[in-house]
Amino acid sequence: MSYFTLRRDAVGPCEHERVTDRYEEAFATPTSLRISGLATMALCVGLLVLVAVVPDRSDDPAAASIGATAAVAVGLLGAGLATMRMRVVLAEVLDVRVRPLWWRRRIDPSTITALSTVTVDPRAAGGFGARISPGHGTVVQLSAGPGLRVCVAGMRDVTFRCSEPDRLAAMLVARGAAADPATPRPTRGHDH
Repeated sequence: MSYFTLRRDAVGPCEHERVTDRYEEAFATPTSLRISGLATMALCVGLLVLVAVVPDRSDDPAAASIGATAAVAVGLLGAGLATMRMRVVLAEVLDVRVRPLWWRRRIDPSTITALSTVTVDPRAAGGFGARISPGHGTVVQLSAGPGLRVCVAGMRDVTFRCSEPDRLAAMLVARGAAADPATPRPTRGHDH
């Protein structure tokens, strides 16, 4: 599930009105992953009830608390999987974020050295969410489909899923990004 909005906002006095384009898109966790996350949460709640109800017969009193702690941790991971969202916003800077992982990357368009449209495939990048992938930099996606690869001066490249990569690339170029297509290069730098 995704949505796309392109807004034109008027800013400034009437005689010197400035019009800017804003790109905003969000992706939710695919249904199959949401169901997996909910099933994981339900299983963990069942394990917690089982630990609470069944008397402890082991010689180690910490065994039940370790099991309960593990069930809570796995349950929280399931909740994160069920509620994951990815958002791409371009206003003055490009902002790509994944929640509830708190992963975020803000990129000033003037620091972009190259852009290219790509096909994003979570299986090739090692999974859903934000991943570091050899040769691709940081890959951010919740589903397969069209995307954009952004090469940033002095930082790791970012590849992310978006429904209209050509339009987003044109908007980035209009804000000062380099217009040259990205050429494959080794991943370098660090995420900030």
